[in-house]
Amino acid sequence: MKKFMVIATLVVTMCFFQVTSFANGPVILNGTWIIDTKATEKFVLSTHPFKDENSANSFLHHISFLGSLIFDFDGDKLFLGTFPGDERKREYLLVSHNGSEKKYNSKNTQDGSKVSETSETLIVTALNKENITIYFSNSTEMQYLLWRCVNLDPNKKTPNDFKPEFDAFIEMIRNIGKAYNRPN
Repeated sequence: MKKFMVIATLVVTMCFFQVTSFANGPVILNGTWIIDTKATEKFVLSTHPFKDENSANSFLHHISFLGSLIFDFDGDKLFLGTFPGDERKREYLLVSHNGSEKKYNSKNTQDGSKVSETSETLIVTALNKENITIYFSNSTEMQYLLWRCVNLDPNKKTPNDFKPEFDAFIEMIRNIGKAYNRPN
């Protein structure tokens, strides 16, 4: 019995330290986050989250517009924009924090007026030290995208400067599409 209790304690302790959360883990959100194409592709291909080709096609269609998105975290604020250098970033404010999940509501509408409590909400979840998920509460397609923190080169100012990032994103979409028998 004593041996069982020692093993059970070790298992619980190991599980506790494997769980990453904002409250007790090393995940720091400050900085710029972009889609981690390699991790996303690996995640989607290993977990097979889509039950059929139509679900996969819907996912690929929706995310095909997201390749240039960036999220900038600064304390309790989150800014949504596109690279390179989009000055029209949308601001979100932290409204709740529960373990590994944070929720941010959009600060203002397009005309600058305050938004109600039912405004657009982004949900951010820490998965591990390297990756997070970010998705809108009213749309689940983005929850399969994994994001990583990067230091963007301030000298990159044109879309052509980000060609490697765009190429990696397109390759990810192609590879996921092939896995679900979607033609290129």
